[in-house]
Amino acid sequence: MDQKPGISFESDATVFGFSGDVWSLRGVSGELFGKTFPIDRTFTIGRASDCDLVLASQQVSRQHANISLLGNVLVIDDLQSANGTFVNNQRVTEQRELHDGDQIAFSRGERFLLTLKRRNDEIEEDDNSYAQAVRNVAPLHEEQDDRGDSGESDLLTWVLIGATVVVAIGFALWAFL
Repeated sequence: MDQKPGISFESDATVFGFSGDVWSLRGVSGELFGKTFPIDRTFTIGRASDCDLVLASQQVSRQHANISLLGNVLVIDDLQSANGTFVNNQRVTEQRELHDGDQIAFSRGERFLLTLKRRNDEIEEDDNSYAQAVRNVAPLHEEQDDRGDSGESDLLTWVLIGATVVVAIGFALWAFL
């Protein structure tokens, strides 16, 4: 390679291009659990086969959402999807800036964790921190009808109400006999 006199490519060169920051979506539920999708340009999510991230769920629109890198800022746009796009359980109604650690949902079954690896971060991912992030992913508001600990509490409440009604009917019959 020919070098021009007076220019040292080790110290005087200006480097253009990739900053070293790597954004990615990592599946934390649904069929894409544990899979990572790097975001380095406009990234389309939907059911259509030409999307960058194809989600098979019927709750996902064919062209559901876009994630774009605008300079150093990552933003998400809902593409007028039928069931909405959610960031940290809040519906996206206009372009919204994303941050490291945001939880993104495109349907009830498909949730992702947004991560940013900076140039100086270690390359190795810490599996314990990922496992903790998965445990911390909050369900969407629409999933509150799913039974978990609150379902057991509801069952106990109904059993107590039923027992109270049976006892009340028993006392009423005993009083009239």
